[in-house]
Amino acid sequence: MKGVLTIIMALLVMSGCSQQQILPAVSPVSLGLPVLSSVGDSVGEVFEFNWTTPENEEGKYSPNEANLLIFWRYGCESCIVELEYIQTFHEKNDIPVLVVCLNDIESIPMVVGILEDMDVTFEIISDPTQELRIPYVISSVPDSLLVSAAGEIIARKRASINAETLSFLAQELK
Repeated sequence: MKGVLTIIMALLVMSGCSQQQILPAVSPVSLGLPVLSSVGDSVGEVFEFNWTTPENEEGKYSPNEANLLIFWRYGCESCIVELEYIQTFHEKNDIPVLVVCLNDIESIPMVVGILEDMDVTFEIISDPTQELRIPYVISSVPDSLLVSAAGEIIARKRASINAETLSFLAQELK
């Protein structure tokens, strides 16, 4: 009887039957875009998080100065225009900008192609498994947060990104 149980257990292990669900690793090299690697502790109302670049360098979001954190997803032509507005905002204001792209793995290559045609100077990372949606309570995109150095959300806009929206957020810092 003990031998039969051993054989059954071995067959289950060899067939891949397991209680543990292993998620696929997402490689920044294969995506061509920095990828979220971990979510850390909360700082005020926001959470620190880390990412890995295609060059295998580590990046970290931590609100050590006022910044604009934007959760964005490419889905249509107006999304490209939103990136242009963000770029203009970034060039005109002395506020760091980080865009978290919430596209899934299948649509990231389109995003990378679009970014290659643009000359963005702000940081863009991908969160293809959308791990940040829960701690940041992202219900729709784009979702723009103006964050203080203490991690407090000074202002939040859950609306299309345009010059007016970004101007509103910049005024909140003054």
